[in-house]
Amino acid sequence: MANYSITAEFITAYKKRIDDIEDKNADKIRIKEQNKLNKKEFEDLIRTTDIFLKEKLDWSIESYRVSHPDMVNAYFSARKLQKVNTSHIDVRGFIVDKETGSAISYGEVSVVENDMQTKITKNGYFSFKNFPDGEFTLKVENINYETTMITIRRYSNQYLNIKVEMQPQPLPHPA
Repeated sequence: MANYSITAEFITAYKKRIDDIEDKNADKIRIKEQNKLNKKEFEDLIRTTDIFLKEKLDWSIESYRVSHPDMVNAYFSARKLQKVNTSHIDVRGFIVDKETGSAISYGEVSVVENDMQTKITKNGYFSFKNFPDGEFTLKVENINYETTMITIRRYSNQYLNIKVEMQPQPLPHPA
């Protein structure tokens, strides 16, 4: 090897350089694996926080609606502002007679907080496309039934399918 100017020191230095490269590659692999674990932990934390807000805090705050309506409205308004309305999923529903359970044909469903409205089909269904997330009040109207108001809460990327029961209008009493 002396003919090629390769000395023992060169081989030792070359081997050390290769070992350093292998160590750096191993470190990169460990860092990538740790990043994957960190990402999963972060996603789990976000999911846990979201569940807490949806199932615990929202429900708890809702229990104060009668005694502190302004506080409850402010809380849900703040929650709406925190979630940007960039991802919209449909809200669909089925309208039934409260006494018989049969589908209610025709009528209208509107959103009190904005100008969204849709018709009830002959089979009792309605749907909203591009429905924003947050808390809203649906106003359900049919000429033969009492107007029904229902509060819904929709979170981003959530699909809602709701059932609305309407009370028939009382029949006029003969004079």
